[in-house]
Amino acid sequence: MGTTAGTSAKGSIRLVLVGPRTEYTDPIWEYHHDSGKSITGGYVYRGAKLPELAGNFVYADYITGNLFALGYDEKQQRVVSNRPISGPNLPVLSFGEDEKGELYFLIVSA
Repeated sequence: MGTTAGTSAKGSIRLVLVGPRTEYTDPIWEYHHDSGKSITGGYVYRGAKLPELAGNFVYADYITGNLFALGYDEKQQRVVSNRPISGPNLPVLSFGEDEKGELYFLIVSA
């Protein structure tokens, strides 16, 4: 049993239980379609190279190519920030993580 990020018709990030149970976790963040169109789920950053991203859920929008860092406060049980990450605005297909917690993203190159 685990969780996975998904999107609703509104484009909100939500956690969905995987396995025989059918309960859902309420969305933790609404991502309006004026901001983007297609969320590519990522990982919580646990690496050392970018300490400003530590503990943030890093995700992208495939259509706009924007990257974001979503900060969540466990004690308050709410999102406390959703910051854009500077980058080359490329369509991210997927994310990966190495053994040190550093993140990688997959794009199609020409």
